[in-house]
Amino acid sequence: MRPAERLTEFVREALSKGQSRDQIADALGEAGWGHPMIRDALASWQQSPGLPPVPRAARYVSAREALVHGLLFLSLGTVICNLVSLGMTLIDNLIADPLDVYGYGYYGMTWPIASLIVFLPAFLFMNRYINRTAGPDGGRSLVRRWFAAITLLLALMTLLGDAVYTIYALLNGDLTLRFVVKALWVGLLAVLVLGYYRDEVND
Repeated sequence: MRPAERLTEFVREALSKGQSRDQIADALGEAGWGHPMIRDALASWQQSPGLPPVPRAARYVSAREALVHGLLFLSLGTVICNLVSLGMTLIDNLIADPLDVYGYGYYGMTWPIASLIVFLPAFLFMNRYINRTAGPDGGRSLVRRWFAAITLLLALMTLLGDAVYTIYALLNGDLTLRFVVKALWVGLLAVLVLGYYRDEVND
């Protein structure tokens, strides 16, 4: 029997004998088990009056989940990238910059708009589909949590990079109103992504 299976079985037997979760956690901690493993083992069982410990639904991985959440991840990434591009073009045209002697015009808006017309509905549809098909606990897909973790990492790195670039421009004397608005736009989109996945990696 693997260590994780031994741990889960011990928790089941202890709960069936009426031991509290705190007592079990303390005993396992004294025996050298790490907090994450103890937490997961205790979370594997639900106690109901008059019944032995009931196993909770385990996290799962499936090809369908990989397809669905992969499409959601790519759609979200495409939407965010094209919103960044579209926002940059609008800012360039709406806010004059004395250092910009050429100007950009609105020619760069066609591709982002076309991409958003396709991928924004795809993202909204996949998000609705996932929310409707998830279980009562919101789904326990490992694939979803891994995609969420990757997305959160990218969003956090974008926020940090945005801050570094802004401070660099300030110290270099290149900080203009146009630059500040662009930095705020990128930061806002990154925060929105963080908010979308904020509950996915809590446990």
